[in-house]
Amino acid sequence: MSADAREDMQILGLWRTLLLDNFCWRGPRGAGPLWALVYEREGAAAAIGKGDKKIPSKSSTMTSLSGQPCMHRLCPLASSGPFYSRHHHRLLLYLLLVLSWKTTVLTGAKGVSVHNVTVPTPGIAGEAARLECHWSPGSKGFYSVRWYKDGEQFYSFIPRNRPEVKVDHNLPGVTVFLSESNEYVVTLRKIDLASQGIYRCEVMSEAPTFQTSFASANLTVVDVPEAPQLTGLQDKYTVGDTLHVNCTARDSHPAARITFRVNGSFIHPSSGRVTEFPTEGGVASGNPYALSTTSSQLSLPLGEHHVPAVTVLCRAEVLSVARANSTT
Repeated sequence: MSADAREDMQILGLWRTLLLDNFCWRGPRGAGPLWALVYEREGAAAAIGKGDKKIPSKSSTMTSLSGQPCMHRLCPLASSGPFYSRHHHRLLLYLLLVLSWKTTVLTGAKGVSVHNVTVPTPGIAGEAARLECHWSPGSKGFYSVRWYKDGEQFYSFIPRNRPEVKVDHNLPGVTVFLSESNEYVVTLRKIDLASQGIYRCEVMSEAPTFQTSFASANLTVVDVPEAPQLTGLQDKYTVGDTLHVNCTARDSHPAARITFRVNGSFIHPSSGRVTEFPTEGGVASGNPYALSTTSSQLSLPLGEHHVPAVTVLCRAEVLSVARANSTT
């Protein structure tokens, strides 16, 4: 079989797949001259196929598979002469695919709809991250679900494939937990700072439209420090003494925010009692994934309501995630 013939048969095979649910079709198989079947249904018409030299009868060619009313007629096409060429043949085949798609749209077939994507807010380095795609399949079902990070595909779910789930590309910071992933959820193992980015879920409808719908969400990953270190606390204080303590939060991303409480009372950073030291490391080092060290000092005159027991709480917070250390 020539390359042109193989391409024709591929187009015809795709056409038969696309039209099976929307048109009346059962045609003879053969490799003779060209003939055309023209279907007329709800204002949309046309189909094409290959048949024997003798134009087949309606009764042997047309059978309703969809169970819906279908008018039909046969239109022979010249197999030679100035009006026929392989280019005309192929053009008609492609035209058929376009018409089949338009017919599905005109008849009101509802496609898939992706509503939104949810991700952890924020993701914690060293922990798993559950990415959820909320979508509706529509009236025709779905062909595939695909996930992308910053525009690069890394996961696909295709029901007709075996296995259904597949990791398409290994991306930095993206390790898929396959047993915890399906058409609605992708679970990433032990994310790190390289895992952060824009995650897009794309769902494709079944044939014949192959319509797509997608939504995206931004995953921010934080590296939370261990309990911050509190230094400078004395064993005993009296009224009039000044409390001087330092709090240091190491190895966080982004830089941690440090706050203090003394005997349960919050000390506002703008009170003049808190001194924040410059952050070490972090993005200032030129490495976007570099960890930061943050330090603050509290200087507070003590009154009668503070002694004899002084309780200091130092809290290091990275976005909405906190770690605290208290000493009495």
